[in-house]
Amino acid sequence: PPQNPNPRPGPKPRAPTPNPHAPPPPPPRDTPARSGAMRRAAALIAVAVAAWAQGNGAEEVTWKTPNIVLNNGKWLKIREPFFGDADARPFPPLVDYTAKEDTATVIVLIAALREERLVDTVESILARAQHPERVRIGVVQQNAEGDADALETVCKSRGTPLALRDPSTPHVRLPDEDDWGHGRYTPESLASCPVSGQIRVYRMDASEAKGPVFARAQQIRLLGEDSAQEDFCMQIDAHTIFTKDWDTHMIQEWMMTDNEYAVLTTYPTNFKELPEDGSLPNINGHWEMPHMCKAMLMTPGVVRNAQAGAAANLDAPALCKLWAAGLSFSRCHAETDVPADPHLKQIFTGEEFSRAARLWTHGYDFYSMTRPVIGTYYGNEKGGKGGWHTKVEERRLAEKRLARLLRHKATLQEDLQAGVDVRGLLAGYDLGNRRRFEDYVDLTGVDTINHAYDHTPCRVNRWTPWEEEADKPYMPVESAPAALAPLEMSEELMVKLGIFRKEEGNGEESRTIPENMVVPGVEKQTPVPIIDVVRATPKATQKAMPNLRSGAARLQAAVPVPPRGGVADGGGSSSNKLALGVLALIVLSMVAFVIGSSRQAKQSKST
Repeated sequence: PPQNPNPRPGPKPRAPTPNPHAPPPPPPRDTPARSGAMRRAAALIAVAVAAWAQGNGAEEVTWKTPNIVLNNGKWLKIREPFFGDADARPFPPLVDYTAKEDTATVIVLIAALREERLVDTVESILARAQHPERVRIGVVQQNAEGDADALETVCKSRGTPLALRDPSTPHVRLPDEDDWGHGRYTPESLASCPVSGQIRVYRMDASEAKGPVFARAQQIRLLGEDSAQEDFCMQIDAHTIFTKDWDTHMIQEWMMTDNEYAVLTTYPTNFKELPEDGSLPNINGHWEMPHMCKAMLMTPGVVRNAQAGAAANLDAPALCKLWAAGLSFSRCHAETDVPADPHLKQIFTGEEFSRAARLWTHGYDFYSMTRPVIGTYYGNEKGGKGGWHTKVEERRLAEKRLARLLRHKATLQEDLQAGVDVRGLLAGYDLGNRRRFEDYVDLTGVDTINHAYDHTPCRVNRWTPWEEEADKPYMPVESAPAALAPLEMSEELMVKLGIFRKEEGNGEESRTIPENMVVPGVEKQTPVPIIDVVRATPKATQKAMPNLRSGAARLQAAVPVPPRGGVADGGGSSSNKLALGVLALIVLSMVAFVIGSSRQAKQSKST
């Protein structure tokens, strides 16, 4: 009850007067056996209360307490032990990668748009790895003409520059070129730069950029195939630096989760916090780590991660609720079973939560690491040369796709009335069936179904088991998308770069005329597909490329590229000549008519 803030002084209470005639008190009713039982019950209750307090973070937590998570300004202790005897547990790895940590392969995937720190990032990866020979680097490079090429710059810095088979080769991929971008160089120069075999570059022009999701969707092209696929995939930003022995640390951290479907993810520590000697920084004196927790609803289906919270003094990676694009380390089946969606063009805000929902419902779990293994440049220190050109209609369609993916109720009702096949539209990039999306909403508090947000604790106290009727563990999911088709270049870009298509059958080259350059009445040439296979082998590409480029150079010299709106006269077919002849006769007739009319007018005026 509330106390009187200004109590008035009153008389002191008097002690009761003892009654000399009162009978003596009765003897205690407890027997020795009863007293022992009560003590044991009290002890059990005390243990139960202590366990509850520990599991729910009610015990006193200090700055140095192990395994703590910051929640609304208060540090909470993670439940210990995390799993009880009757709790369901994640599916453990089938291979002990700790035992083979010196041979387990890691590919670092980077999507880069005119990044000035890309080469430094690649060099840091190789220089700071404990076993650099087992590291692969895959770059989706979106450069403008004149920008530094990652592979060429790295080899040049080692005194072993790469030599192009054809010096006129542009900075983007060629038709029929292998996705790893090695076929454009001479075998001798590749052999002289051994590190070139570890760096794969899928080259795009900066004008082809459509946002980070579209670029990261191309990363799957850079993975090894079948049995040659790498053990671990690590996605980072193109402006990142690494600590010493990062490869070994990452594998050890992942193994500590004892979860085949673990994803180590967070917004990396600021590069300024990392010592110059590459050692691990002890942030705030208690190994504080960024911990993904909160998010913000924007428009229907578009969710933005909030600034990372914190976890500290972790003995093992801690479960978290959200996925971050700046650092994601997992087995590579996460990249093949649940890749970035190439249909999400022009999307920046909305990338991370949508990928998190897909990964989580496919059975993957997110963990904060115990130590900061990488650092990232933020803000104006990233070193980029600009963004991409936004197309409003593409972004509108992509945001509609996000609303469908995240089951926004109003959007799905509109689709139902319009007869839209949502499952068909999302095929290959939909939510999974290993967990219910509604459970992810409960975990994160981000209700994209009803467009509402309810903050849930940053400390995750239980692991969510898989559904019984779901895709089996350790097997590729049935809903995984098909291999990406070749990314075709626009006709405008091909004309700008002087790239020609290779015509099938006779080995000759011909240039197709863009739609806006075809003169009415002139027979339009039939476009020839750039490539008919999902991925050309580097060997075949190396063999075919000299013929392709030499023929292109000859054709370009014979047929100059016209300005937009016109067409070069390269001879053409007989039907083209006939059409041009008829057109010429019509023009001459019109000129003669005009001249005759002018003369008649003059004669009439003089008369």
